[in-house]
Amino acid sequence: MNNVLAGLVYKCCAVYLDDIVVVSPTFEQHLKDLREGGTDKEHVIHHGLLYFKDPKITCNLHPMKQLKLYVPTVIRPTVLRYYHDHPTAGHLGVTKTLARLKLRFFWPKMVTDVKRYVISCPVCQLTKPSQRKPAGLMVPIKPMRPWEYTGVDFVGPLPRTQSGNEHLIVFIDYFSKWVEVSAVRSATAQVAASKFLSEIFARHGAPTYLISDRGTPFVSNLFEHVVAALGTEHRLTTAYHPQTNATERVNRTLKTAIRGIVFTFDCFYFCVEVILFSSVTELMYAVLTCMLVLSVHYIPLCLINFSTQSCMSGC
Repeated sequence: MNNVLAGLVYKCCAVYLDDIVVVSPTFEQHLKDLREGGTDKEHVIHHGLLYFKDPKITCNLHPMKQLKLYVPTVIRPTVLRYYHDHPTAGHLGVTKTLARLKLRFFWPKMVTDVKRYVISCPVCQLTKPSQRKPAGLMVPIKPMRPWEYTGVDFVGPLPRTQSGNEHLIVFIDYFSKWVEVSAVRSATAQVAASKFLSEIFARHGAPTYLISDRGTPFVSNLFEHVVAALGTEHRLTTAYHPQTNATERVNRTLKTAIRGIVFTFDCFYFCVEVILFSSVTELMYAVLTCMLVLSVHYIPLCLINFSTQSCMSGC
């Protein structure tokens, strides 16, 4: 190859393979195709420069005005600096910089290169204000009494127990943050309706509002009929917005705690009972009017306890 090109040294320009590839049957035809552009309808060589004929331009422009100068890889950073960093460029954003470049230039992956260059521009990062819309105002749910707002959700599948349970159904009271958890075999509408009757309605009465996601068990006709029959209004959260349902936060706590103690106890249902006790006692210390104290009038014993009466008698 060196011998073939020996007579052309200093008489031809370098052509990068990533810019243009010309294949011809003979050496003479190859040189001719490089000069004239060959039969490629998208590329044209004019005055020794390679142009790209933009097929998207449909207006009646002069043929030469439809051509975009093909920018080689080695000088693309220089072009980007002139069209973005130069005082006459004004450090415009991605869209405007790209539109300005597309009027005169072309190269593959131009959009990606412009976006990467503008986003990484240190001057833009230091001087430009954020163009994002401000975060919307938070509209929290404000329950006025216990079990007015109740959240429900399933957790699972989890490792199957000897009883065949591999899901958890979780209820939470928005007012007191009281949690009811039951291990169930499947996450179905029948299970959800049955546990809503036995765990919530039988113990605390029918809530005014029941909040759930748009899972299949909660949008079924059976579950909707049971909830409506008890006089409860069923409200569904917005898709891909779990923040509305407070049960999602409880689920995260349950999963984290289960992972923490599952190495000691094989049965995750036993773990749930232990974790539920932990959450109840934690709630007592956080909330002055704890549901447990109000209902049974005593503080449950923990693994490490001492009698306050004995301490008082010893004083």
